[in-house]
Amino acid sequence: MSYSLSTPRILRAALFCGLLAIPVLLFAQSPRLGVPFGHTTPVTSLQLSPDGMLITSGQDANIFHWDLNKRKLLRSVPSPYGMYLRPATVEGISYGDAVNVAYRKGGEYIDLNSGEVIECTITVRGKTDTIGMGYFSLNKGNVSKDGKYFLEKGRLTPGCVRGGDTLDIDFPAQGFVPGGDFLYQLSDSTLKRWAYPDYAPAERVTLEDFPDSTGALQFIGPGKFGYLSLEGEDRKTRIYHLWNLLNGKKIGVAELPTRKTISDVHPSGKFLLVHSFTGGRRRKSIEQRYNLETNELDVTYKDPYPAKAVIINDSLPGAIYSPEGDFVLYPNLRGTVYLLHPESGTAWDSLSAHAAVVERVDGSQTNDGIFMVKKAVGSFTESFAGYFWNWKDLNTLGVVTIERATAPPPGTPEGRALNATRRLEIVEIKNPSAERAKFTINDRTGERIHSTKEVDFSDPITSGRDLRVQTHAIYGNSTIAIGTRGGDILFFDKEGAFYSILSGHTESVNSLSFTEGAKRLISASDDGTMKIWDLASGELIVTLVLINDLEWVVLGPNNLFDASPRAMSLLYYVVDDGEGGEEIVELEQMKERFYSPGLLQQLLGYNKRPLRSIKGLDQVDLYPKVEKMTVGNDSLHLRLRARTGDIGKVALFLNDKELEEDINPDRATSISLDLKRYQSFMFHDNVLSVRAYNKEASLRSSPVETEYIYPEGAKARGTTNDNSPTPTLSREDYLDAKLYVLCVGTSDYTDEPGESMDLSFPDVDAEMMGRALKMVGCELFCSNAEVDVVCLNTNDSLKTDLEAENIRWDFSSKENIVREFKTLSEKARPQDIVIVYFSGHGKTYRSNDKDQFHYLTYDVRPGNVGDETATKNAVIASDELTTLLKSIPAAKQVLILDACNSGQIIDDISLGSKDLNGSQIRALTQMSDRTGLYLLTGSAGDMVSYEASKFGHGLLTYALLNGMNGQATTKDEEGISMVGITRLFDYAQGRVVDLARSINGIQKPQVNYPLRAGTFPIGIFNDNTKIPITGAKPTVVRCRVVDRESFEDELDLEVEMERLFRKEARKGPKAAYTYVDIGRLEDAYYVVGSYTVDEEGLITLSANLVQNKTKKIPLVMDVGGEPLTATSMEKLARKIEQAVRRKLKGR
Repeated sequence: MSYSLSTPRILRAALFCGLLAIPVLLFAQSPRLGVPFGHTTPVTSLQLSPDGMLITSGQDANIFHWDLNKRKLLRSVPSPYGMYLRPATVEGISYGDAVNVAYRKGGEYIDLNSGEVIECTITVRGKTDTIGMGYFSLNKGNVSKDGKYFLEKGRLTPGCVRGGDTLDIDFPAQGFVPGGDFLYQLSDSTLKRWAYPDYAPAERVTLEDFPDSTGALQFIGPGKFGYLSLEGEDRKTRIYHLWNLLNGKKIGVAELPTRKTISDVHPSGKFLLVHSFTGGRRRKSIEQRYNLETNELDVTYKDPYPAKAVIINDSLPGAIYSPEGDFVLYPNLRGTVYLLHPESGTAWDSLSAHAAVVERVDGSQTNDGIFMVKKAVGSFTESFAGYFWNWKDLNTLGVVTIERATAPPPGTPEGRALNATRRLEIVEIKNPSAERAKFTINDRTGERIHSTKEVDFSDPITSGRDLRVQTHAIYGNSTIAIGTRGGDILFFDKEGAFYSILSGHTESVNSLSFTEGAKRLISASDDGTMKIWDLASGELIVTLVLINDLEWVVLGPNNLFDASPRAMSLLYYVVDDGEGGEEIVELEQMKERFYSPGLLQQLLGYNKRPLRSIKGLDQVDLYPKVEKMTVGNDSLHLRLRARTGDIGKVALFLNDKELEEDINPDRATSISLDLKRYQSFMFHDNVLSVRAYNKEASLRSSPVETEYIYPEGAKARGTTNDNSPTPTLSREDYLDAKLYVLCVGTSDYTDEPGESMDLSFPDVDAEMMGRALKMVGCELFCSNAEVDVVCLNTNDSLKTDLEAENIRWDFSSKENIVREFKTLSEKARPQDIVIVYFSGHGKTYRSNDKDQFHYLTYDVRPGNVGDETATKNAVIASDELTTLLKSIPAAKQVLILDACNSGQIIDDISLGSKDLNGSQIRALTQMSDRTGLYLLTGSAGDMVSYEASKFGHGLLTYALLNGMNGQATTKDEEGISMVGITRLFDYAQGRVVDLARSINGIQKPQVNYPLRAGTFPIGIFNDNTKIPITGAKPTVVRCRVVDRESFEDELDLEVEMERLFRKEARKGPKAAYTYVDIGRLEDAYYVVGSYTVDEEGLITLSANLVQNKTKKIPLVMDVGGEPLTATSMEKLARKIEQAVRRKLKGR
């Protein structure tokens, strides 16, 4: 039986905008969301296109296009008929060779942009045939760069892409150089090249030291290098003679065993990448570097995460160099391409799939979610995990135990019921070829078979798609759904008649499940997605993606999306540049356009709100292209070309630190800038970069970089990620560097005690951070003279003690803070390190027409918070802080903000505190991006959760102090415990999460690192740096002491007690307890009591110390007969506080 697609009942599902397949862009600058898909099977082809894009193919039959600079997937297209590309040369950006595919004679010529097979009728050796271009061995260079022609017998024959007339050439060309820019001929030692397509007079290059032997010239990469391969005398080796084909210079001779082949040459011509396989049944790939100067294999590259798999054939390609040769691209069997350091072989990044492949789905048990069985990405073992995705409960994911479904025993009631049910079943599946599939349907009741139908697909359902049956699902006695290896879903009735198709997956459909009532169908695919379909309309409702373990992405219509926080960090946007290329734009730049929290609940009907409109937001005004960036005579020269967004400001960065927000005030296309004015910020070796904005400043480019040498600048050595040069100091460099520390804490916000904004910890936190950084810093920076520490807070009693330790003190007023920043800008040098710490109140509100974070200084008055005019001279906004930090020449700057998010007081935090709000995170992140900061921010959502600590410090500060005290150090090669900044931040981030749980809080600090972030030490931990840190302390909360008759505190005794409790808590590590101005807190202590005042004004009082409402400790105090005076109130409150301290000490 055969079927045609001419039936009018076929339903075509609208494909969701190009996540895995190339989208049809109706407008030039329409963005699409980039999701971290990748290969989930061995990589079989690995090639660089002429514009530096990496093109890969895998056994998953996908062709991926990667942006190497951003380490992001630009687009992906499926290969036809499930084929995959073998190791071959990419002929220009759009062409590739896939030869020796078993079921397609002669191989295929594939357009890598669409994945389509290109065939045509051509004449070869007098015979006319319809064949694929694989016959012509493209990897030897026979195709022009535009795909119009290939060379055959001295004639330029029309190719199969664009066609054209056959052209005769009157010169003896032997083929096209890879990339198709030149035709070439090698005669003896002379290499001739004719430019295509104008066939200019031949360039002649003599290959020096040419061997007296014949052989075909083999090209490597884009044609800069080439070699002749000759057999060795022992017939067990091959001799490779290698040249730079641009100048004819011989770069070396390599003698290699016959099983080893050359896969690439380093751009310098000094090294080769050599590829081979081990012998035997368990074959493994071996990648090595051959040094042409020493004539030896000196580096062996190893798979960081090897798979326990056997290479069945030689399909795994060899490693290749990046365009600049700064890293090695190493493919592995799990589908990952690692970026390895060329000298050490260590991996510092990868191109890999984060999307999990779901093997089975079950949506029949409940309409409120799905059960899933996930296969580990790239795994060759049957290691599965079960999950339940609860849709109704706002996208919660959990691990569950999923037992394999088995038929109930025939003798049980369930078995008898099943046996008595008439049902359809598929009993046999055959897949003769990719274009043909068979299966047999039984209509049965128990053992009785009513009818049997054999369904045989001999006609292609979809052009070029693999029709082989992978999975199926049956609903009732009427509907059969077939999932194919090509990604389609086919529908049949009980008679086996085909009537509908849903298309959207790009790889094999692994599992299908009807929901209750067969209103929807859920499908899971090897492409890393699950899709929910509306069966009445045949339309796609939503696409779901699992990221790693319990993270998720929801993809809806019109680019709308929702995602869990960690998954969000992996997303980005891809924008067509209107010129045949693509640009990657950070998610944050366009997130507000398309981010739709609760999207899945809206699409599935749990939430009746209409979908948000993106009218006017679906087009992007693209920033200008930086066409040229050069440095000469201490000047920077730029040339811009406007695109749809016209030309706006251009920001200048030096070593990832913004120097100027706009160097293009005239919105010109050409810019020249004198760099001498910035020399106080410069190292010897520097990276200059610019970011170009569109006219509306709504979108900015990625950094465009160039190197700049300033001979008088400080020389900084060291690397980040093992290979990228960056101004990172080595141990020796610290001999000439200084550490500057500015610690700011604000506990008192008014002159009157008892105000609601006052805090317990900021003063002592700033003090202790200053002392701790002084201790560890002095061990690294040689002497106290090299560590400059300033402490600004509101506790003037600390001045004498701090200044005795060479730590300067002053009040934390805005004037003093700005003064200290100015001092840093005058004293600090590029090689120095600056650490700035703030503790106190932080608040986010609009100022200067945008959301900004504001630090509230000593000058703030409670009633003015949020009033932009009233607080202008009392707060430091993120814009102002950015300007202050930019004025400091030090390349390494650290900012720590342990500030609560608002001054609002609440009485109950049993439900946990909130994280920083989105606008605050955006404001702080933007500040970090502009200053090159290492930024760590606390996440207490309010004043109460900030103060709710058992440790005498804010949670973030307490974690940092512990980290510097040995908990977050790393030993160097000499065994010295170094306090590294990224290790310290990472430790503090995780530790705060644990500490917050002890107060029923939810806090997770935010970390943001510069573009080329590498760790660097800020001190040394040893026996001289013991930081005085205490463990958890008892916590005291607001007391309740009232008159026995009125049940009110007629004497304001509670206010005086609060003042004394807070005063004690501000002693920090020396305090007997911590105090939180809150009504109740789990495990905290509070005073409950009552008093009377007799006719003579004498006071009597009784009180208990209570914990968790059940534990009551009588407080013994001599308070009888006190006369009613202001002094007596202070004395009485002091007696109560002393009694509390005694009881807590002896608890």
